[in-house]
Parts: sequence; structure tokens; C-alpha cells
Amino acid sequence: MKTPKPSKQFVSAEEAQFLKMGEQLTTQYDKVIAGTVDIVVFGAMVAEVQRTLSTCGQSGHGIKGQGLKGWLEKYAPNVPRQRAYDFLKIAEGLSEAFRLPAKVNLASLLMSDAKDLSPAQKKLRESIVDAIAGKSRRQLLLHFGGVGVPDDDKKPTGGKHALGKPLTPEEEAAHRVEMATTLWKDTGMILGNFFSGIHHTVISKDQRTQLAAALRLALEKLEAVQD
Repeated sequence: MKTPKPSKQFVSAEEAQFLKMGEQLTTQYDKVIAGTVDIVVFGAMVAEVQRTLSTCGQSGHGIKGQGLKGWLEKYAPNVPRQRAYDFLKIAEGLSEAFRLPAKVNLASLLMSDAKDLSPAQKKLRESIVDAIAGKSRRQLLLHFGGVGVPDDDKKPTGGKHALGKPLTPEEEAAHRVEMATTLWKDTGMILGNFFSGIHHTVISKDQRTQLAAALRLALEKLEAVQD
């Protein structure tokens, strides 16, 4: 997908910045289907655009052609606006759930090489990835975007992950239990739906063999847990 180029030969620093951000946002959108991390990275990039617009005095506030909507139409026209808003909600929800300090760039945190991260940043990224792993776009919206969730039920799913303030052993244990419970609900629903119909009867023999092996391994791990 190509981002439109300005017709004028002279491009201001602000315009050049916006063009670059539009290209990056479009490129990231093309990669979104690769996985949940890319969805969150994309949403964090949209959030960065929104912050930049606010800093430049172009937040919109009812002014036609300005704000995030106008920016997307001009600099990233191939990115569906509703998808951009959805992924923005997910990134904002994750940031709130993990109480990320304003100085933490979520996109950079998720995309950086491990060698460039501090131990605290690595632990934070691991927790975030664990929280989103295996979830569909709809599930991410349900968990972090506030879609279909009453305001009273919106509870942070992370601990005090602010950099420089590592979790206590008790907080980390409680966080892992909460994450495990969330994943269990999703897994239980998926397995229930899969075996309640005829889905397990129409997959290939190889797929049935792989599924049986995975279920046996899961059963062994469950039986090995001591209460």
C-alpha cells in the first residue's frame, strides 16, 4: 500500500514527520494479521500519532479535517478508520491495565531487541505478551478495549509494572493467577465450542493425532499439579 505524496516540492519538517508516520502506520497495518503483538504495536502507533497531533495543536475537537480522523484520511488512507480506533482502544487498555508510565513507549517496548532492554523492561514485556498471547482481535477488544464490558467491570489485569518498581513476590503470584484464570476461560470456551459440534470429526487424521497428543500432555501436566 502506498501513502500519498505531497504535491509541493518543499515539505515542512512537520509534514515530513507526518508522511513518515503515515508510511510506518500503513506498513504496520499490513503486518497486523501476523499476530496479536502486531495488533498492539499498531494500536500504540496510532496512540503516538494522537499524542503528536495534540502536541502540534491539531487534536481536532470538532474541526473538520483535523484530529486523528482527518490525519488518517490524509496520511494513511489505506488504513480503515474503525480498525485504527479499535486497535487504539486495545493499546490504551493494555497501558492502563499494566499501569504503564507515560514515558514508556509501548510500541518500542514490544519491538525492541531483548539486548536493548533492561531487566525490568524485559519482565514487563514478557508479562504483556503473556496477557495477549493467543487472543483474537475480538478477544483483545473484550479484555482491554472495553467492548461489551460494563464500566464497573473494567478492572486492571496487571500489577504495578511501572519501571523501577518491580512486583513483590505476592503481587507477581496474584498477577499470574489472574492471567491464568483469564487464559483458562478463553481455553475452556474454545474447547467447549470445538467438541460440542462436529468440528473434531471433520479435521484430518494428522490434526486429530496432534490434538490428542496436546490433550494428553495437558492432562499429564494437570495431574502433576499438587494442591
